[in-house]
Amino acid sequence: MIKSNMNGMDIVEEALQTWPVAQTPAGFSGQVLQRIEAVQYAKLRFQFTWLDYALGLFTVSATFLAFFVWKMLPDLFIMQLTYRLFVLWNVAEYQTVLVYFLFGIGGFLAFILFTAIMFAFPIHIVKKSTVLS
Repeated sequence: MIKSNMNGMDIVEEALQTWPVAQTPAGFSGQVLQRIEAVQYAKLRFQFTWLDYALGLFTVSATFLAFFVWKMLPDLFIMQLTYRLFVLWNVAEYQTVLVYFLFGIGGFLAFILFTAIMFAFPIHIVKKSTVLS
């Protein structure tokens, strides 16, 4: 039977569906078949390492250190920094650079967020192995 809308894989799939199923050998028990189907994979356990604690401590302490340094800066320095950023933002040649820089920072933060979400909720793909003889 020739079908015009079937591709190569559909033909193979149809041939496999119509192929006669071989009988199980006489010495092959049902318990063996059940053990093959019920293969258990080792469950992964999440464990914190020293690096996890170190990175967390560094992140928290860097945030507080930045806040402390910002509060310790003299008012004149903060006023000059604000003025220079304002001037830089209003110069036409630097506006595109600043916009690209802000989009780059936003893209980087979005990437970090996406990576954290993918790490927190991984997609488990389990493939069943079939033995053809």
